[in-house]
Amino acid sequence: MTALAEPRPGAVRAFLNLVRIEHSVFALPFAYLAAAAALKRQGTGVHWLDLGLITVAMVGARTFAMAAIPPRI
Repeated sequence: MTALAEPRPGAVRAFLNLVRIEHSVFALPFAYLAAAAALKRQGTGVHWLDLGLITVAMVGARTFAMAAIPPRI
């Protein structure tokens, strides 16, 4: 029987230090403005589902990018 590797106590904290939610919150208005401009040009209105999907995509992509690329020291 093999034991599962237990995460180091600071592993979660180190990951959360890499991911800055402030950066995602700062970038969201720009994504919303771009989406509103594109949807207005298409002639459709802005729907809540669209804004929700944009939010999930932006936060997910920025979280992945910040976690995958370590900071340079």
